[in-house]
Amino acid sequence: MIFQNAINEKMRELLIDSLVDIHRSLKLVPEALYLTVNLIDRYLSQVTIIREEVRLVVVAALFIATKYEKSYVLRLKDTVDISSKVYTEKKIFEMEGKILVSLGFNLLTTSSYTFLQRYARINRFNEESFNIARYLLELALMKYHTLQYTPSNLACSAIYLVNKLQEKDDEWPDFMAKNTKYTEAELRPAAKYLCTLLRNAGRNGLYAVMRKFASEKFFKVSRIHWENIHFILKELSLIHN
Repeated sequence: MIFQNAINEKMRELLIDSLVDIHRSLKLVPEALYLTVNLIDRYLSQVTIIREEVRLVVVAALFIATKYEKSYVLRLKDTVDISSKVYTEKKIFEMEGKILVSLGFNLLTTSSYTFLQRYARINRFNEESFNIARYLLELALMKYHTLQYTPSNLACSAIYLVNKLQEKDDEWPDFMAKNTKYTEAELRPAAKYLCTLLRNAGRNGLYAVMRKFASEKFFKVSRIHWENIHFILKELSLIHN
């Protein structure tokens, strides 16, 4: 964002918000969403774009991600429709090439969702708990400042926060520390960050993630009212400071 004039943090949030809706409507695998955002951020960290290219980068990144994940490959025609016919097939194809070349064709990445899948099993999460953690990660996906945390730390912090929200007897068991290599102290900063996002969800005019996780498929976890959230946030703030 330091050298980008055509896009700022707020615009990035709006783009990811719309991307979540597109991803959901196409019924793509979760990994495709995380990879798309990763490609966008990595490309924008290397190449300065003009305003007319902002949405083009998003569409082309999604096009690449669906090919890589191989669950549902968008056709060029589909990407034109997604862009509301603002961009031609040629333009999208050209941007796809620019992104791939800039990234050295290196699409291999491990997202916070991948770590969550593994560590949630170790923590013996049921489906509802898993989806609460996933909801936290997708709220974080919207925010530029999330990039300060590693994917593994973010996933473990989400699990730790869910354990606290659900008032588990042991919020970060020894077996979790042993398997993840993270201490409770190392998770508190990101847990505080996620807790703040959860408390403020829906206050910034961005509702795609909330709508998504309000459905039966995701156990309506975005509708859960956490009476202890302010206490937890205060506790994490005191410990962190």
